[in-house]
Amino acid sequence: MSCTQDQNMGKTDSPVSDNPGGSTHRTEGLTDRERRTYDRIRKKVSRVLQSTVSPKYERVPEILLLLPDFVVLIFRLLKDPRVPKGSKIRLALYAFYLAMPVDVVPDFLPVLGQLDDLVGAVLVVRQILRTTPEGVVREHWSGQGDILENIQKVLDISSEVMGSGILRKILSSRGADTGRGRSNACKRQ
Repeated sequence: MSCTQDQNMGKTDSPVSDNPGGSTHRTEGLTDRERRTYDRIRKKVSRVLQSTVSPKYERVPEILLLLPDFVVLIFRLLKDPRVPKGSKIRLALYAFYLAMPVDVVPDFLPVLGQLDDLVGAVLVVRQILRTTPEGVVREHWSGQGDILENIQKVLDISSEVMGSGILRKILSSRGADTGRGRSNACKRQ
């Protein structure tokens, strides 16, 4: 079996996910495992969005449906030989964290439980952009909109919800840019 045939094994033919939530996301090229993970996370987020959301969190639904897209991006980057080994270790550690039943902010807390997972995924991808060519990350992005704009949108809305002080502490603890302007990853556009 050739490498190309092997890489295509288990990929789904469906180009668009039929998940709840009303919007469509490109899912072509996902393996069966990636598709199941995407669907599971998307269903969990959709359930949260159907619950009553406090006015403080009214902008969060527009970003929460990005969580499965970032998770799939992380899985894809893990498999790409162009991603440096150190970056893959970060990606693998975060994928492991997502799979753990214990969470910093438990998922049974509506909105915040999923928001912390999304912010973590965004921060990991943002760090990966420092060591991996932007084109590689863009190639693997299957979510709606531009990846860099989505990163900034998640950070902006998260800052509104959690407070800019808390987000700045999270960013600085991870060695990230804490300026008020666009992130380093987003300045590359």
